[in-house]
Amino acid sequence: MAFPVAMLAATLWYVDTAIQSMTPNAFANVQVEMRGASTGQVAGLAMVQAAVAGVAGSVLGLRAAALAVSAVVGHPVWQDLPPVSLWLSAGIAVLAGVLGSGLRLLSPWRANRGSDLAERQLLKRGWKPA
Repeated sequence: MAFPVAMLAATLWYVDTAIQSMTPNAFANVQVEMRGASTGQVAGLAMVQAAVAGVAGSVLGLRAAALAVSAVVGHPVWQDLPPVSLWLSAGIAVLAGVLGSGLRLLSPWRANRGSDLAERQLLKRGWKPA
């Protein structure tokens, strides 16, 4: 039992030593400028994520609803339903999802309306903790 433990310890020590010696060489020529995301960038990302989630949710939600109703009724839901009524129901469901996502995005959109100039100036000068 001691031999496998010793082999594992030696391997881990070797890997640790190799990583410690390679890290300074790997980052020697790399200059990284780090800065925080502005409010506008965060709001933009939130809007894109909401749009993607809305499309995926609409597709999956309509599919799940069609499967559930078909399971209850015993045949495909679109079999006895006029196409206009089916499209109207789907449109109302998607519209409700769009309105819900729009209400959730109202706050980031309001925050994004202002100029990011003041925030950029703060980021450029740097933030000093109290």
